[in-house]
Amino acid sequence: AAEASVFLFEVAEHSFEVHAVWSDLLNAYTVYVKDVTAERLLARTNKEIEQFPQSNPNPVLRFSHDGVLLYCNPSGQDTIDWNLSIGDPIPDDLLLQFKGRDTATFEVEIGSTWYSITTIWSALLNSYLAYFTDITPAIQNRIILDNLALYFSPEVVQNIVSKGGHISVETQRKKLTVFFSDIVGFSSLTADLEPEVVTQMLYEYLTEMTRIADRWGATVDKYIGDALM
Repeated sequence: AAEASVFLFEVAEHSFEVHAVWSDLLNAYTVYVKDVTAERLLARTNKEIEQFPQSNPNPVLRFSHDGVLLYCNPSGQDTIDWNLSIGDPIPDDLLLQFKGRDTATFEVEIGSTWYSITTIWSALLNSYLAYFTDITPAIQNRIILDNLALYFSPEVVQNIVSKGGHISVETQRKKLTVFFSDIVGFSSLTADLEPEVVTQMLYEYLTEMTRIADRWGATVDKYIGDALM
């Protein structure tokens, strides 16, 4: 009985929007039907995408193409130590890690926490989705192992890694070989050379000798001038 009405109805998997308009001239209703299946599916998908990060235990953020923070789930609000609010631009060095790329994975330190961040460009949302994972323990272990590698052979470092980083103090009896090596006639050889030349020569010699020691599972204890032990 209404002069105009709008309603939805569904047929199988399709949704239709119907506009019915009464015409006194025609003494009848003119009905316009529009297939809105795609629009309703898009709206439902957007709602699901928006709701999913809410329950994610890891931080999930959304950035605009220009790096403006559009969304941050509760986990991100509680754990990410930065002074950003919705609508604020993210730091340029962070934006450069993923801007213009469909997907990117990188590591970044925020406050005292290290994160592995995976960003995905969503054409549907016209924005970047960013998934954060706290990797601080792994980074700390990596730093420790990198420092150990400065003083121990790769075999020793690998042994420590295989034990989960745990080192026990214990006494062992083993037959070992202590090897000393130096350059014969080093003093007379370098007496008339410029310091820069001597430095380069020692660098090349000691580097190659260290590689040989590593290759055979040895540990370089110390460098003594042109010698190593």
